[in-house]
Amino acid sequence: MSFYHLIIVFILKKYNSGYFISSVIFSFLLICVGARVLAVGNKLMFILLPNLTWASGVRLAYITLYLISPLFMNFFRSMFFRHRFKNLFNLLNAISVVFITVAMIFPIRISGLILTGYQVYLSSVIIIILYLNVIAVKEKQDAALIFLAGIFMLFITGITDILYYNEWIPVGDFSEIGFFLFTVLYSIMLMQKFATAF
Repeated sequence: MSFYHLIIVFILKKYNSGYFISSVIFSFLLICVGARVLAVGNKLMFILLPNLTWASGVRLAYITLYLISPLFMNFFRSMFFRHRFKNLFNLLNAISVVFITVAMIFPIRISGLILTGYQVYLSSVIIIILYLNVIAVKEKQDAALIFLAGIFMLFITGITDILYYNEWIPVGDFSEIGFFLFTVLYSIMLMQKFATAF
């Protein structure tokens, strides 16, 4: 799916579409989510990369987890609030950089220790994006309602996974499904944009 959106990037660049930046960020977001799926609970990554150490795999899992938030925030910003709420997005991006830096530089156990803090931060980011998305819907921005449905799915599946991994509920691991459904909704948004562009 990420390569599909990278191809869309080249098409949108040609037509100078407003979705160009969004598609670039979304492509990287899909690559990051794909790498995370390979790194977490899956032996496929170690089959594909037999020389990869366990520590490197765990570090990759943390880095991709911490990268998802700023990529998704900037994707949302590029869709609806490119010139508004700059200070808010800059603050959230700075916090994300701290988490990513810790995962890259410090020992793996430190990344594990800050995971709960990141989950609180990620939940806050999702709530902020939900709130801003409601503003975009009220302003009747293009595709805001479809995006809100996708955000809601991501919110429910993300919170379910957080509760599951903290052993508060017995079922979980739904965020990949939520993200897949969001990807389908974003593709629908792109189709709508193309339908009105020509």
